[in-house]
Amino acid sequence: MKLKFWQRCAVAMVGVAVLGTASPASAITSETTGARAYGGSNGDWSVQDVGCDAMPVYGRFTEKGVPGFQRMDNKSGCGTEEQGNIGNTITTVQACRDVPVGRDNCGGWNEW
Repeated sequence: MKLKFWQRCAVAMVGVAVLGTASPASAITSETTGARAYGGSNGDWSVQDVGCDAMPVYGRFTEKGVPGFQRMDNKSGCGTEEQGNIGNTITTVQACRDVPVGRDNCGGWNEW
């Protein structure tokens, strides 16, 4: 079945409209041994335990216009993820593994 010109235009416009409504939030990531943290431009955050080493993990997040950082913990164990929303754009992210004896193992601070 051959579409007429106006039908092809209508199909193209629907495709553009669908793609135009999808505007995902941008995200930044920090990783270290056993931990991964994400922060989004819409305030969404996530902390994943990827080490399966019996050590809890956490993420540190700085929020646009708010001094200091917020710590979000994941103590649920191997393969788990804690997530939420802090309300404003997250500007920097750092993933850490909570080492019971000694210094915590943290990745670099990543920012926009």
